[in-house]
Amino acid sequence: MYPTGPGSDVAATFERAQALLMSFQQTGDPAQLAEATRLFESAVRAIPAHHPQIAQAESALVNALVAAQERDAIDRAIGILDHRLPMLRPGTQIHGMLTVQAAAARTARHFAGSGDADLDEAVRLTEELLTTTPPGSETNVLARMHLSLVLLVRARLRRDGAADLRRSAELLDGMDPDLPVPFMAGLNRVRDMRKQIDLMTRAMDSPDQYAVAEVRAGTPDGRTPGPYRYLREGAADAVADNVEALVHGDLSGLDRTIDQLRASVEARERWDPDRSSLLTMLATMLQNRSRHRRLSSVAGADDDLHEAIRLLEEAMTLPGTRFRPHVEAGLGACLLDRAQTDVARADDLDEGLRLLRSVVDSSDFHETARDAFMQSFADGLLVRSQRDLGADDIDEAVSVYRRLLTLQAEGTGSHAVTQARLAIALMMRADCTGDPDDVRRADAQGRVAAQAQQTGTWRYDAALYWGEWAWRRRMFPSAAEALGSAVTALYRLTAAQLDRAHSEAALKRRSDQLAARAGYAAAAAGRAQQAVAAVETGRAVMLSLALERDTARLDALAALGHADLVRRYREAMNAVRHAEAAMENPVRVTGL
Repeated sequence: MYPTGPGSDVAATFERAQALLMSFQQTGDPAQLAEATRLFESAVRAIPAHHPQIAQAESALVNALVAAQERDAIDRAIGILDHRLPMLRPGTQIHGMLTVQAAAARTARHFAGSGDADLDEAVRLTEELLTTTPPGSETNVLARMHLSLVLLVRARLRRDGAADLRRSAELLDGMDPDLPVPFMAGLNRVRDMRKQIDLMTRAMDSPDQYAVAEVRAGTPDGRTPGPYRYLREGAADAVADNVEALVHGDLSGLDRTIDQLRASVEARERWDPDRSSLLTMLATMLQNRSRHRRLSSVAGADDDLHEAIRLLEEAMTLPGTRFRPHVEAGLGACLLDRAQTDVARADDLDEGLRLLRSVVDSSDFHETARDAFMQSFADGLLVRSQRDLGADDIDEAVSVYRRLLTLQAEGTGSHAVTQARLAIALMMRADCTGDPDDVRRADAQGRVAAQAQQTGTWRYDAALYWGEWAWRRRMFPSAAEALGSAVTALYRLTAAQLDRAHSEAALKRRSDQLAARAGYAAAAAGRAQQAVAAVETGRAVMLSLALERDTARLDALAALGHADLVRRYREAMNAVRHAEAAMENPVRVTGL
């Protein structure tokens, strides 16, 4: 029983607070949460410090504070738990319950921007609890489920997360299949998260059509708990669509996901705790589509970028915005993009760099976000170096890229992209200084970057940038190697597209003089066979596009009396197939 005093009823106050907290969990209304927290605090103050029910009362207050998902509130919750836990006897139910809460609060603080140390402490607390509670007990089950969840999160954020994934799987697989229904519901949600995070990781680390398909198929139904609850709003589709855009240059999936996210945002009130997450995700997808459109010279890139900035500026104004550092850094990255496309917006460049600079030395960002924001920061430094004609920004960009390479796992797509950006920075420094050593370093890094790329778009862009730089410096051996690689990458990139429109978009990527320059550079370098192969491959690209059509209508043409046309078409297609085969076995010309 809670104690009562003159003019007060602690038990009634707690009942009102609990009802408000449960209502908040259904509606997301922050006013209900604020009132519940106030009532819990009032009741806790009314209970003597050594009363048997004080720990349960503080536990209820902790639930309300953590539900706010604000850094200050979570810090208060952790302070309450750190003060109370040493007073409780290990092995008791209340000690176990508060220990699970302490782990959950530290996990929540991690997502509020505290860094990975809180995840490590959450793992330690729950691992220790597993050894001090009877298997199958309520506390043991809760500890096992939360530990599995934290290990999943930590595995997703670390490049050496395989051990965490295995441990998480062992914990889930070892759960009693006859758990009570409330526990089974929580267990099923964690299992859904495990499947989804595993698929998303595979799609990002090894992008291919099968991983993309599995990401779509593996989207969990129903509400997903905690920071991943927005998965049901299309995060899996967002990942899959962005992979398709990177690998195949196909933007149709991004269009679909952006429409889906817009609908989700419009369905949310300003006070909805999911709104800021959805706004940030939608802005990220719009920024990605803006970049893809600009690379392919497709209309709408500026509109996408302006909308992304507007959404992030709205997210900054929302009460209780979660992951605020990520919103600020995302806004900084978008401002840098806009500064590169609109010279009149000089202030965007400086403001974007200001917002992103904190990321470089911060531990408040998980690995994936940190990589993207550090790259945006270094990219912005290169842009400002061109505006201000200064070498200091180039040197800092080189330093940031090199540091980022030490943080990324070799062989991953993100590591390859950073190699390409470092090559660009070194080429800019070589052009600025004219130092022969800088030129040699830039040329060597260009080769490393071109060979490292895993996706068709980046493979083409990295080789083309290196080749154009070498061409301008009349370094014909390097230009021949780079531009020849770009021709091959362009051929494969166009062949991977799903329809003619996307093939034509790929061909707009500065390809008009590519084959001719590749042939000239190879000839100037004394590589006659390579020169012929480059020119013929360029012709094969154009021929395959010119002959592409909907083959499903061929039989209809024959039935209408155009059998001769169908025959000639098929002969032409055979010629294209021979050209494609030649790409797999490079052209060899005898007598040269």
